[in-house]
Amino acid sequence: MGLVLATAAVLVTASEQAVTEVKLREMPDGRWIVAFRFPEPQRAVVFRQAPEPYRAGHWTSLTEGVALETVGQTDVMLFEPPARQAVFEIEPHTTSLAKAYTPFLAFTDGGWGVLEGQFRVSSATGRAEVAAFEGNGESWPGDLFDYTLTIESERSLFHGGAWADGSLELSPEGDGSYVYVGDARVETSENYVGFIDRGLPAWIRDQLDDDLTAIFAELSTEWGFTLPEPVEVLFVFDGAEHPGLAQTGGALGQQLALQVSGDALLEPDASILAYFRWFLAHESAHVYQNAAGMPGVPAAHAWMQEGVANTMAHRISGRLAEDRKDFLGEVYGRAFADCVAYLDTGAPLAAAIQTGRFDAYYACGDLIALVTEAGLAEGDIFEFWRAFLETSEAEEVAEIAPDHYFRLARSRGLAEGTARRLEALVFEPVSHPYATLRELLETAGLAPRFDEEGKLESLDLPR
Repeated sequence: MGLVLATAAVLVTASEQAVTEVKLREMPDGRWIVAFRFPEPQRAVVFRQAPEPYRAGHWTSLTEGVALETVGQTDVMLFEPPARQAVFEIEPHTTSLAKAYTPFLAFTDGGWGVLEGQFRVSSATGRAEVAAFEGNGESWPGDLFDYTLTIESERSLFHGGAWADGSLELSPEGDGSYVYVGDARVETSENYVGFIDRGLPAWIRDQLDDDLTAIFAELSTEWGFTLPEPVEVLFVFDGAEHPGLAQTGGALGQQLALQVSGDALLEPDASILAYFRWFLAHESAHVYQNAAGMPGVPAAHAWMQEGVANTMAHRISGRLAEDRKDFLGEVYGRAFADCVAYLDTGAPLAAAIQTGRFDAYYACGDLIALVTEAGLAEGDIFEFWRAFLETSEAEEVAEIAPDHYFRLARSRGLAEGTARRLEALVFEPVSHPYATLRELLETAGLAPRFDEEGKLESLDLPR
């Protein structure tokens, strides 16, 4: 089973198949080895996971004639001469990536969460083709290889609600989900199953089940359905070495992957708990979007799913906050300022992905969702999104699209003038962002109130 180590290289024995075989093994000494075997000899192979390169310098080739380099904005394997096999010793990447899931989640007890989809690749004709490409690996136009992924370890593996001993073979689609590799016992509760880092400060850990109970109860009521199974959670504590608080997370189908770090977590803090509930609610809203059948989303229009997840999370977190008014005043004051700051650059919202300002999708998308909701003839943002996803499924669309969003909003009562102004905010430069957003909120009946310095203090929001 697995990889055979030799003094000069790592050899892979495998029968010829029409798919690429990827084998990842955790070695007894803690190293990770990954082996690729392609159906045909390759000159160059482009990594497709994540829009930013991170492997060069951290992946060491164990195969003669094979190198891994960053060419432009892309990680690429280079073969001289062309070959079907490449083996690397890899240093797991455990820090968050912009607009991508973290490849490895490192638990403080030595366990790992391994992202299935980090090994997806495409072929290239050689270095020159990659060097001439102006995009990144994620936007590379080549077809993805069909591939199988086998993860091997002397420890146990947990995936899809079940344990495997020693080896697990997968056929990832897209990012897939995380596979747990380690010795911890799976934790279970009414609301989640999974692995909660034992290094996580107790005041956060002890609150988790109560917070998820409240959040899932609210989301189930608002979405009109209950998740068929408890959500799977992998929650990692990345330490307290840096000042402040950092957190990142994602929803992969019915799985939540969460990372937190920073010295602000060392002592209990009510404001951090409120912020943390928003974090859980935002990612949990994505779980419900996925469960409701959300198709893909164009990267340039992430304002749709990220913005509405923020709207939903803020509404639920406001209900759970000690002081709803203060909480919502703070988060929407920040959202308004952040959206204005982005639009002041002169770029339309759809261009945020090109300028590295992905956070604009959260702030501006949240405000767009509020204005949309306020203009509906009946129902709220949850009902609108249920209808949005149902009609997307009925039309069998591969990706949700802004024209579909605005067409549905118009059909449900959003005034033509408001719809056009929201479309212009998405697709065109905004000449006076502060005044434009303020007027949009006022026209929508959200009664924005500003302090003497022009900072948004409050809105009239549904409960």
